[in-house]
Amino acid sequence: QLDSNGAELSTDFDYAYYGSSNNQHFKTVYADMFGNPTQNDYRLLGISKGDLNIYSGKADLNFSRWNVKWELGGKSSYVKADNNIQFFNESGDTPLFDSNQSNHFIYSENINALYGIGSFEKNNFSVQLGLRTEQTVAKGKQLLNGESFDRNYWQLFPNVSISRKINEKHDLAFSFSRRIQRPGYDLMNPTRLFIDVIIYKVGNFFLMPQNSYLFELNHTFKQKYLTTFSYMFVNKSITEVLIPDEQNSN
Repeated sequence: QLDSNGAELSTDFDYAYYGSSNNQHFKTVYADMFGNPTQNDYRLLGISKGDLNIYSGKADLNFSRWNVKWELGGKSSYVKADNNIQFFNESGDTPLFDSNQSNHFIYSENINALYGIGSFEKNNFSVQLGLRTEQTVAKGKQLLNGESFDRNYWQLFPNVSISRKINEKHDLAFSFSRRIQRPGYDLMNPTRLFIDVIIYKVGNFFLMPQNSYLFELNHTFKQKYLTTFSYMFVNKSITEVLIPDEQNSN
C-alpha cells in the first residue's frame, strides 16, 4: 500500500522445475499368416531424459489519477529445456547407437513484457484502453546434427473495450484485442516420441507463436438477453497433422 488513495504495488517471483526420465523397449516380430518367422526380430531401446527450468518475476502498480484507474506492470521470464533421447538397436549381440533416431535438443526462451491499462467511466460510457509490448529472445539447437535458430523480436498487443448504457433496457459494447498463443515445448521438440514401432510424434523445430485478432460487438437487452457478433482472424495457426513417412514406409 503506497498511499491513502489506494495505490498498490505488488511483486511476485516464481521458480519451477520439471524432470522426466524413462526407457522404452520395442520389439517387432516378422511372421507369415501361420506365425512362422520370416526374418529376425527387430529390437529397439530408447533412453530419454528431460529437464525444464522456469524462472519468472513480475511487478504491478495500481493507482488512480485524473479520474482514470491505471494498471502498469512488467514481467520477465526465462525458460531452459534440455531433452536428450538416445536410441539403440538391440537386434544383434551388441547394442548399436542409432544417430538417425536419437536427438539432443536444448531450448532457451526469455520473454520481457511491459503493459499499461487505463479505464474510466463518464456519464453512460465505460472505456478501457490497454497496450502490452513483448520482447522474445529464443534459442534452439540440436546437438547431433548442428541445426539451430536464434530469434529476437518485439510484438505489440493492443486491447480496446468500450461500452455504453443506452437506456434502462439496452446496453451496447465493443471490444478488440490481439492475443498470442505460444507453442508448448513438446510441440517444438524435434525428438521423436515413439507411440509404437511404426508411429511416432515429432515437434516442429521452427514453430512460431500463433497470433489472433478478436472483434466483438455485444448487445444486452433488459440485463437478461445477450446478442454477440464476433470475428476472429488467426495468423500462423498451430495444429497437429498426420503425415505418412513415405521414405521409410517399407
